[in-house]
Amino acid sequence: PEPNGKISTLDQIRLFPNHRGLTFQNPVHENIGESLIEKGISVLNSGLEIVHHGYDQEQIVNRKKARNRILLEKALGFENPNILWRSPNSNVCSPSLYLAYARMLMGDGLWQKAESVLRIALELDKKNYAEILLAIHISLGQTLNFQKKFESSRQQFESLLNHPLVKNLAATSPQFYLEYGKALLFNGQWIEARQEWEKCLALEKKLVREPEKALVMGTEYSSVPTDWGGIFGGARQLLDETNKIHPPILKKSSGPPEEKKLNRLDENRRLNLSVCCIFKNEEKNLPDFITCLPLSRIEWIAVDTGSTDRTVEIAKAAGAQIHSFPWINDFSAARNHSLEKANRDWILWLDADDRLDENFWDSIVPLLDGPKQAYRFIIRSPRENSHGERFRQIRLFPNNLGLVFEGKIHEQLGTSLSRLGLKVDAADLEIIHMGYATETDRAEKLKRNRVLLEKEFNEFPNDPTVIMEYGNCLYQCGEFEKALSIYLQPWSNSNHISRINNGEKWVDILPNLPNPQDEILCSFPSLLAETTLKMGQRDQAETWFRLATKWNPTDLNPLYWLGKNSLEKNNIHGALDYFYSIQQKPAVIGRVATDSFTVKRNALALIILCEIQIYGMEKAPHSRQCMRELIAEGLNPFPLEYSLPWEFFRAIEADQDAEAYAKKYLKIFPDDFFMWENLLELLCSLKRFRDLLEIYSVENKLHSASGVIEAFHGKAMESLHFPSDTIYSRYLSAFVKFPQDPTLLVYFSNFVNHNRLYDRFYRDLKSMPLLSDSAKEFLQQLEAQGIGK
Repeated sequence: PEPNGKISTLDQIRLFPNHRGLTFQNPVHENIGESLIEKGISVLNSGLEIVHHGYDQEQIVNRKKARNRILLEKALGFENPNILWRSPNSNVCSPSLYLAYARMLMGDGLWQKAESVLRIALELDKKNYAEILLAIHISLGQTLNFQKKFESSRQQFESLLNHPLVKNLAATSPQFYLEYGKALLFNGQWIEARQEWEKCLALEKKLVREPEKALVMGTEYSSVPTDWGGIFGGARQLLDETNKIHPPILKKSSGPPEEKKLNRLDENRRLNLSVCCIFKNEEKNLPDFITCLPLSRIEWIAVDTGSTDRTVEIAKAAGAQIHSFPWINDFSAARNHSLEKANRDWILWLDADDRLDENFWDSIVPLLDGPKQAYRFIIRSPRENSHGERFRQIRLFPNNLGLVFEGKIHEQLGTSLSRLGLKVDAADLEIIHMGYATETDRAEKLKRNRVLLEKEFNEFPNDPTVIMEYGNCLYQCGEFEKALSIYLQPWSNSNHISRINNGEKWVDILPNLPNPQDEILCSFPSLLAETTLKMGQRDQAETWFRLATKWNPTDLNPLYWLGKNSLEKNNIHGALDYFYSIQQKPAVIGRVATDSFTVKRNALALIILCEIQIYGMEKAPHSRQCMRELIAEGLNPFPLEYSLPWEFFRAIEADQDAEAYAKKYLKIFPDDFFMWENLLELLCSLKRFRDLLEIYSVENKLHSASGVIEAFHGKAMESLHFPSDTIYSRYLSAFVKFPQDPTLLVYFSNFVNHNRLYDRFYRDLKSMPLLSDSAKEFLQQLEAQGIGK
């Protein structure tokens, strides 16, 4: 049994006649098979079962894994695990040891190193069980797949079909068929792949019908630990996933086949839904978009407005109904043409740069079964340096009610819905819109949008949505004064202020007007504040931000700016009140795009900094919880200095939090050896030496990384009572590489003192050419005691 509840089985020699010449071989994963073969003793399967509980707890598995890695590296002669070469012990070690070491490397994701070890195993001339040889070949094919060497992997598996020693065994091996099928799939041969998985499951059925033949077939047990249930389950899942997969749609006329993505979204139930899109030159976006669609369940309407690339070809091959519509600088006209072609009762409109997760389609089913109304979904536009802006947009609505898009750009359905009196509700389904993810994307769309928005504004100068979009466009173009006048347009015809054109006067008058009812207009004070900030008018910006907190209390950005403004005035307590209030407010998503996620995240960071400054790390009241929330939301990017969480958790003696943070940090920055030193030092202080050794054995990059790390490694070996000679050799090898490291010298000399190894230590240090002053002083102390004379 394994910790995850799975069962691995293997066939192992346990019972044999007592014979003076029989001996176990290999210092780890020892076996007696070679010795039996040499003595001419046959080996049969008995059918008896032993349940071995040595790997059913995660802690035990980790401990044995660390131990076995050390023993394997030593047995195979890999003195430096970062470099793989032909082992000097290859003539005395069984290929099964190389297989075991390679599987350990595969478990750590070190595919290239695993491949090198497996190729060494195949070069050995020793006789061996066919099962071991087959397992080596299969593992080699797996490593090639993970390195995206798909063609080489396929050739590797096909070579087994004619291999004189293993071809018969391969024909009865479920794992061979499973992995060979994967290699075929990655090469675009999905039909052939399915045939291999069907062969795999045929063996499972044969076992059910004829269990007495299990041992003969070799599918129930082999000499390699295997999760047979996982193999059959994997084949079954891949068959299900490819059951409805479409033929390759991206295959080029020449060159190697492209890797295909499996569409996991097809289920049995047909959706009463038409997905309507408009495209132009979306060849790059379409492949990822297509994988988001349950193609067999929906009607896909695609209107092309003049593509000159492979957009039409790709969409048509995937199953879209293609319609052409000439581009007339009017997004609504093109979208309305797509609505006219829809035949099902509901319409969902999408763009080629939209992305949906697999749960989206399960969540949309209850809406399609509900009342005939429209739904606003959450639209998130990621940025290269943040979570991205979010807003709500009508994306789902009933067909055949006369609904139409309006507006040449930033087209919307709201006016049409109001005219028909159709209800609109919010649904918490998220669509990720990738169209503004990079600065280049934004610049291209800004250039296109400005021309269309100017025409739209001249036609609808009083529409709040058009005013907001046009003002935003001018703001992004750097024309702040013009943007300011556009944002003030809704109030320019007010009876109270019709003759006031000076921007400074607006600040005095606008706050006295009643709150507008329109959600879009309520967002204007924030827009005015951001614009006046760009113009260098901080006092006016502060007035606008304060008005924004009244007109639009769910907007977190005004509170955040006012808090930072208080910080700049050295009012830390006042700033904290603003940042606290941000955490107390929900991040409401409305019709105006805001990045409330980043605002709340940055406010958490500022709470921590403010509290530390006021109370100190040990007494900061909310900082521990704020720090936990920040870390839980991810570290890339992170709104604080990366060293601060570690220092903070250590200062308040939150060792568990410190360890969790270090491990999360090191997954992103694995080459930060200073953080590795911090983590290993923490484990040393907690006397968790087995955990330390496990990390050291798994993370090959730590070997010879620094003297401090080697010192902690040696200390762990001491505490776990490794042989003194082994520990001494380890310390000495490290000290040769880092003779100037004071921490390593302290740990090494403490070990020498404890074990009274003065003569040996003196001789070894005396022979070293480069020593620190501390080491020379230690030598002098030894000489003063008569050592070396």
